[in-house]
Amino acid sequence: MDSTELRDQVRVMLAAGLRQRQVALRLGISQPTVSAYKRDLVDAGRLPTQGKPTSDGPVELGEPPALRASRPRAEILLEAATIKASMLRTVTRTLLEQVVRADEWVTDPGFPGAVRSAAADDVGEAVDHLAEIAAALKLRPVVGAVVGQEAPDGEPSGRQGTAGLGRLAGGHR
Repeated sequence: MDSTELRDQVRVMLAAGLRQRQVALRLGISQPTVSAYKRDLVDAGRLPTQGKPTSDGPVELGEPPALRASRPRAEILLEAATIKASMLRTVTRTLLEQVVRADEWVTDPGFPGAVRSAAADDVGEAVDHLAEIAAALKLRPVVGAVVGQEAPDGEPSGRQGTAGLGRLAGGHR
């Protein structure tokens, strides 16, 4: 991962309300590096100076109330969508690279089943939400994507009702 991508991941995680220490641990970098990136991002205007998760809900983008009131709601929602989509890309890539593509997936016969037991419901719910988002964004499914293909352990992958959602054509990076 290059420094631009790393800096973007730091920005997304900080904007989502994670503490610098949590970002450092998740990305495997030092806390002073996160702090330096944060300072640079704030100075460049790419990161709000505030931003705290609420106790019972999603992260509020931390802008002073006067600035928030002067911006159209659609602009604020678009910024939130950009941050959340980038964060989603980062989290799914991390799950894929650090779990599904882990050596243990092949070397430990019980590992895929353990991951399935631990994560299947959450991943399935996320896929359902992604299907709804994809439909709202009018993204076309790519033929032969994830559902119906075999997972690395030989088991069928995916959930019913999500055929073709694995990769979406149009608007993806």
